[in-house]
Amino acid sequence: MTPSRTLATGRRPMIGRLTFLAVVALVASACGGSTGGPTTKTPFRIGVIMPLSGSLASIGNDALAGIETEASILNRQGGILGRPIEIEKRDDAGDPNRGRAAAQDLIENQHVSAMFDDVLPPVMTAVLPLLTQSKVLALSGTGNETVADPTKYPYSFTYGIPFAARPASVVAALEKLGASRVAVISSSDSNGVTIGDLDVAAIRKAGLTVTGYEKYDLTAKDVTPQLQRLKGGNPDTVVYYAGGTLGSVVMGGVRDLGWNVRILADPASTSSDLAQTVPQELAGQWYGVAFRMVARAGDTEVDPAFRGFVEALQNQHRSFTNLITPVAYADQLKLMKWAFDQAGRSDGVAATRALERLKSSSLPRGYLMWVANPRYSGTAHTAINGDFKDSFALIRLSPVVAGTYKGQPLPVT
Repeated sequence: MTPSRTLATGRRPMIGRLTFLAVVALVASACGGSTGGPTTKTPFRIGVIMPLSGSLASIGNDALAGIETEASILNRQGGILGRPIEIEKRDDAGDPNRGRAAAQDLIENQHVSAMFDDVLPPVMTAVLPLLTQSKVLALSGTGNETVADPTKYPYSFTYGIPFAARPASVVAALEKLGASRVAVISSSDSNGVTIGDLDVAAIRKAGLTVTGYEKYDLTAKDVTPQLQRLKGGNPDTVVYYAGGTLGSVVMGGVRDLGWNVRILADPASTSSDLAQTVPQELAGQWYGVAFRMVARAGDTEVDPAFRGFVEALQNQHRSFTNLITPVAYADQLKLMKWAFDQAGRSDGVAATRALERLKSSSLPRGYLMWVANPRYSGTAHTAINGDFKDSFALIRLSPVVAGTYKGQPLPVT
């Protein structure tokens, strides 16, 4: 494994300052004195262990792009604790053994102060015991709550919107669209069943009628039988969960049935390339609940809340798969900065305690791009108690611009 290092130092040094420091050094030398050591501050090293190659390389590289972009932005503002952020990246290729070896190298040889752990639970569980032993703060974008159990991994946190917090956005969208009779279809894997069950319960709780609920296998190439049964219930809106290419299977079935019904995609379904999943002839009846960074108000202008980051991301990393992952990991880096700055020192235990106080503390307005405040506590290292009221948007099928689609914010109460 060849180590790779990124030092995002922000501004270029000023010639005048360099000249001044050189004069000081010469005077001190002539007087037999010393300048007291190096003139540059020790970098604040952060480790990144990601699948940068293999089947999940797009996720790993999008995460790295977000981290490196935000590091450059923060370094122009003074870095962490006044020290320039240095990113030490390692490719685990989705292999737990490689991940553990990378973590050991980053801890013992690079002396990282914090770590971004892989999104894969098998890799994370191989790495986390080392981080726990060394008391290294770790953040990850995974939705797996077991890797953020503070009784097992006291310095590990996850960032993102848990499944249980998402149905409120679906209900808000249904109410905005004037829906009253709703059918639900989702995949039959554990994630699909969880999301489908939560959506059904939330829709009923809101006083809307659930006319049918169907599930389909992840390997399905045709879901028209399930859609035909849902059609028999005469819904005015169909809510679907279908990650990745499965969206095209569901939407293809709606098209093949010639079913003129309003379609609403769950947030997890809107992270794929919508041009590939939604047939153009169904564009007029398709809506999607998306994470807010995916929506833009105009034809080409990205939301001002994300514009600066998106421009920096495009300048530093010309291509990225979607905007969700880079934004999520940029936010996590800002959480690291906040924690260490609050602690006042490069100490994983102190930074952890700072994050655990977010349950009753406030972050600066607009500090994070996705979740206003994850509200971690000593017993919750996931964002289960987070503030998500401004985290969603309602989008329509439109040309993709910098990973965004035309839409509008969807406030959730």
